[in-house]
Amino acid sequence: MVAARWVKAEPRRSGQRGAQVVWTLEVVDHEDGSTVWEGSFDTDVEAYEAFEKCIREDGIRTFTEDAPTRH
Repeated sequence: MVAARWVKAEPRRSGQRGAQVVWTLEVVDHEDGSTVWEGSFDTDVEAYEAFEKCIREDGIRTFTEDAPTRH
């Protein structure tokens, strides 16, 4: 039997830049490993879109296997 693998994308409010809320993005995998994006985002939607773009370009394995990441 193959073990299930999954990831969860978590956009989070990280503070404010003036009057604007700033968002960060963390992806947690099936083994509780964490990938945190280096930059910040203007909206939670922008953060989630960055996650989706990464999945399209690099595949889900970028988060579930020991591979270098570029986030």
